[in-house]
Amino acid sequence: MHVLVVEDDARLAEALARILQDNGYATDVVHDGEAGVQYGGTGTYDVIILDVMLPKADGFTVAQRLRRAHVSTPILLLTARDAISDKICGYDSGADDYMTKPFNILEVKARIKSIFRRSQPQTEVHEEKRVIRVHDLEVNCQNRTVVLGGQPVRLTAKEFDLLQLL
Repeated sequence: MHVLVVEDDARLAEALARILQDNGYATDVVHDGEAGVQYGGTGTYDVIILDVMLPKADGFTVAQRLRRAHVSTPILLLTARDAISDKICGYDSGADDYMTKPFNILEVKARIKSIFRRSQPQTEVHEEKRVIRVHDLEVNCQNRTVVLGGQPVRLTAKEFDLLQLL
């Protein structure tokens, strides 16, 4: 999993990155809001950990700009600001989760896993019918049919066999 840490406190950012790396996460660290928008906008991250009080652009603004740019990467706000109004502002700006400092690293890791899990497409498999559903795609393995967006899709036998391998 690739995590972007946007934190202006260099010591905290590096410590958080080191802990995440020790737990198998690839991390990039930037120290201001403008860099957060630039890096976060690439779409290459699985999760963005974002401080609120940043130079150049605060975390609420960064989250809003990323969401306006249609970046769907989950955002965890990690900040000292603990007022309910700040939390509401954070969620309204597009954050998926909000934690206050000081924090416990075990909770940070649990929340990263949780928001990443929620951001993944939900796949259903009904064994009795052997039907696989992902978003608006339905593959019925028993009668070898495919429906996409409510419309049947014609596949050759080889194409269907290849689809089942995926």
